[in-house]
Amino acid sequence: MRHIINFIGISSYKETVLLALTQLLPHFVLFRIENLSPEQEADEWRKTWIASLEADACILYSDGNSEHLSLLLDRLWRAPGTNIFTLDMAELEEDDLTSLSSINQLLKELLPADFQ
Repeated sequence: MRHIINFIGISSYKETVLLALTQLLPHFVLFRIENLSPEQEADEWRKTWIASLEADACILYSDGNSEHLSLLLDRLWRAPGTNIFTLDMAELEEDDLTSLSSINQLLKELLPADFQ
């Protein structure tokens, strides 16, 4: 089973949450798609799609604003044995993001058991 966390982060806490995710899930590979020019974007998403198919567990980090993200997720959903969980920073309460320990607790509550 391939596990993919689609992490959408537009928040001052995104780096702390990414740190907590990578510490909680050290076996997950992190792919960051950010700050790309329009010319770079399509190629980077294509590379990320291929790398995601090769990984057993990965975190896809982006700001969530790219049309390529929905295309990538649609293609990954079609791959047999793929399980995708979306974690959107916009849906989290800022009070839960004040410390690494509170973020770790929140992630443990939010992540499905088979992702941990």
